[in-house]
Amino acid sequence: MARAADASAGFGASSSTTVEPDRVAYEVFGTLPRRAGACDADDDVLEALEACRVACAAHLAPFLEGYVWQRDAFRLEIVAAEGGSRGVPARLAGATRFGDCVDDEWFIVWLLHELTRAFPTLVARVWDNDGEFLLIECAYHLPRWVKPESVANRAWIRGGRFHLVPPSADASVGAWARPDVPEGGAASGGAKLDATGGITVEAALWLVRGGDGADPDALRATLAPAEALRAVDARIAGYPEKASENRHDAFAIIPARLARLLDDPGGVGRSLVPRAIEAFYHRDPIS
Repeated sequence: MARAADASAGFGASSSTTVEPDRVAYEVFGTLPRRAGACDADDDVLEALEACRVACAAHLAPFLEGYVWQRDAFRLEIVAAEGGSRGVPARLAGATRFGDCVDDEWFIVWLLHELTRAFPTLVARVWDNDGEFLLIECAYHLPRWVKPESVANRAWIRGGRFHLVPPSADASVGAWARPDVPEGGAASGGAKLDATGGITVEAALWLVRGGDGADPDALRATLAPAEALRAVDARIAGYPEKASENRHDAFAIIPARLARLLDDPGGVGRSLVPRAIEAFYHRDPIS
C-alpha cells in the first residue's frame, strides 16, 4: 500500500531523536517502580527494565528464529531517562537499518504490536526519517485535529492496537500534560488544554494506559479511528508468516572456513549473509 504522503506532509517524529534514511527507531515503555528519595531507586528501574528486556526477547524469539535481516536486527536496549519530569522516562529502545527491505520495517511494527498485545503494561512507538509513518499510512482516515504541530507524542501502540491521543483527553491530566505550560501553572494566556498542541510523554503514557482506571471507557478513548486502525492492521496483516515468505534460497560454493563461520549459531553467522549479498549487488567493475 502506498503512503499517502500528500495528505500527511510534515508529520515529524514524536521523539527528539532524528534517524538516518533507511533506518527505523522504536521505544518500548513499561511501568517502572517509583520510590522517590530511595537511594536504590535507579537500581530498581534498571532491574525492572532488564527483566522487561529479557521477557520481550524470550517472547519474540520464536518469531525471529531463522529470520535474516537486511542490515540490522531488531534489538532492544535500556535507555536512561532524559529531560527531567517532562522529558522521556527510562525505557527500552533500538534502531534498525533496513536498507532496501521495507518489509523489515513493517515486521518491526508487527513485533511492537505483538509485544504490547502479549504484555498489556507495555506501550511502544515507532518512527523513521519520514517521521510518524504510521500516521502517514492512515493519513486519509485521521481526525481533523491531526496536524504537524499537534501530533508530538500522540501516536502509540498499546494492546496490539494503534492509539492516537486526542487533545481533548489532555484536560483529564491538567497542565502537566503540556510541555509548554510551566510546572504547577495554568495554560499560558488562559489557553484551554484541549486546544491543539503536543503532550508530554508521561501524560501520553498515562492516558494510553487508561488513566487512573476509574473510567472504563478511558482505554477506548485513545484508540485511533476505526478506519485508521484498519489501514495500519492491513499493512501488517500476514505477519509473522509473511516474514518467512519473503525469502530466496540459493546454492553457492564457498570456502569451508567461510561456511563454518556462517553456520556458527553463536557468532555473527546469518548477519553476514545479507551484507555479502548487498556487496555483490552493488559491486562495480573495479571491485
